[in-house]
Amino acid sequence: MKSFNQNKFAKNLKKLRQEKGLSQKALSKQTGASLHWIRVCENGKAYGGIDELINISAFFGVPIDLLLFGEV
Repeated sequence: MKSFNQNKFAKNLKKLRQEKGLSQKALSKQTGASLHWIRVCENGKAYGGIDELINISAFFGVPIDLLLFGEV
């Protein structure tokens, strides 16, 4: 079983956002995730609830497990 690594999630979220050329604010507007949530996640201080993870995963078109555990 894979163990969760908050820093990996933070890195993946930031990388995907930057690849789309989005600011944190733009990502917040497009996904419905709060700007605060995006900021703390990218800083490795949180990973959010399931609703945010589902929305972010769907927006970027990547599975949640890849977002949390893999390399994007």
